[in-house]
Amino acid sequence: MAYTQKAQGFIDVLAVELAQRLTVAGGLAAALTVVKAYDTDGAPMLSIGTLAAGSASAQIKIGSVATVNKDSLGLGQVVYSPHLFEVVTENASAINAYPLALQAQLVILASLTKLGGRTVWYSVPSAQAPTIANKALAITTGSTNVIENLQYPGVASM
Repeated sequence: MAYTQKAQGFIDVLAVELAQRLTVAGGLAAALTVVKAYDTDGAPMLSIGTLAAGSASAQIKIGSVATVNKDSLGLGQVVYSPHLFEVVTENASAINAYPLALQAQLVILASLTKLGGRTVWYSVPSAQAPTIANKALAITTGSTNVIENLQYPGVASM
């Protein structure tokens, strides 16, 4: 993923919104901490909770979809680039025993969907830390979901 200023703006907005909504007043049993960070490729990320296996945690990474467009001189062309929101959560250890409450997961997904990008939700197996580094575990177990922007269908796929 490529880093953009728009991705930084998205992460700033999300950090404030999720810090306000993932609280006891928002209906959760305990408030969750929201911390901004950067991945090794420079893409902005949000860490929610402690990111320990079995804890109420999630991690979000935002980047733009890479483009291969070139201008007549063979230089990289400045183009509209849709954004990709990657969310990693931990799967349930038993029926309805999710480490991160379902209402918190819905708050996170709703907040991302309204920003207008493509959301890819990775659900790592139980007893695994819900981090971007562990998203391959969700891919190998088939626990991934793609949520398109519903306001402008197909825009995120351009």
